[in-house]
Amino acid sequence: MNICLCAQYIEVGPFSGAVSDSSAVIVYKVSLPGQKCRVEYSKDSLLRKSEFSEVHTTTGKNANYIKVALKTLEPETKYFYRLELNGEKLERSRGHVRTFSDTSKSFRFAFGNSLKSESKRSGLRAAVDNDILFFLNTGDLHYSDIDVADIGLFRNAYQNALMRKDMSYMGKMVPLTFIWDDHDFGPNNSDKTAPGRMESGKAYRECIPHYSLMSTEKNGAIYQSFTVNNTHFILTDLRSTRDQNSKPDNENKTMMGKEQLTWFKRELKESSLKYPLVIWVSSVPFTAEKRNDSDSWAGFSYERRVIANFVKEHNIDNLMIISGDAHGISYNIGKENNYSDYEGEGLFEILAAPLDNWATSIKGGPWTEVYKPEAERGQMVYGMVEVDYSEDKTTVRFGAFDTEHHKLIHVEKRFENILE
Repeated sequence: MNICLCAQYIEVGPFSGAVSDSSAVIVYKVSLPGQKCRVEYSKDSLLRKSEFSEVHTTTGKNANYIKVALKTLEPETKYFYRLELNGEKLERSRGHVRTFSDTSKSFRFAFGNSLKSESKRSGLRAAVDNDILFFLNTGDLHYSDIDVADIGLFRNAYQNALMRKDMSYMGKMVPLTFIWDDHDFGPNNSDKTAPGRMESGKAYRECIPHYSLMSTEKNGAIYQSFTVNNTHFILTDLRSTRDQNSKPDNENKTMMGKEQLTWFKRELKESSLKYPLVIWVSSVPFTAEKRNDSDSWAGFSYERRVIANFVKEHNIDNLMIISGDAHGISYNIGKENNYSDYEGEGLFEILAAPLDNWATSIKGGPWTEVYKPEAERGQMVYGMVEVDYSEDKTTVRFGAFDTEHHKLIHVEKRFENILE
């Protein structure tokens, strides 16, 4: 059935993501199957001299989501776009996206986790007010805690999350990069035994713009990597392949699973030799005191030591961590978090949340500095990272801010450029 759909029949979108120096993916959801869709795009804000993507037809098998790839784009260029639906160009569908650089050009991005409360002004909305290249959500995009194998529930959860006012605003302005944690993957503290594991993976693939997923399992884990202006990001999935927290903490207990851990080590080794900075996105804190039943890396200390030893043995000195799960602001400069069998410092790790959740918590540690948001007045926050390149070093500046952009915490870390 081909009918002319008015703008109100766009249920979700636009959202951009999977951006590189030459491509981007745009996501929409419309209300009916069988609709012919394509994206018009141009470097001109009025969409003059525009180009068009390939035509996509909506289908109920994908809940009427379409993912449109824009290719052969120019680096460091802003593109404006809108959806053409059955031949009608819809003004409400407008957005814009900026491609990344193909060189070591300084940049900044915002990050955070935990969207739940529907506050009047969230940390996400405040973050987008800044001149950022993209937004990184480190988990808990929603709090549906789904514990059944029902694809409809997962689709509805994503739709409700993406229709939030702050998410809709962000979708038109900056790209989204997202890795799940427990509440949006399955139930609280979920793991590979979650009943809806496969349905969760399918819904993520349908609804979220993402980079190439490296798992060989259909609708399985969502670990991925990408490069921004010569900084390499590694996103690990720490839910869909993890053992239960209560399992004894030994060589048989894993958070990543064998396939992902092998991929992760390869990514670490190869990217550390190619890029001046590597950022690992871990949805739970790496810095944490050992405790067998912990939901963080503290309860998976054997595998954590394997990773820490690998980093030391391959002289990976240009790695830092952005983590999630907690509802607080903290960082460790690399002191008292060396979990390897070798001497020396640990890893620089940062965390900033909640974007929009009245509950606050400090997890992990020891931290070099901590700020706990004020729960009684619903203090929402966001993290900001600036990556600044120079000839002999790469400087990372981390700051966390409230919704009025007051700086709550700040630290600077320098990485020596050791690449030949």
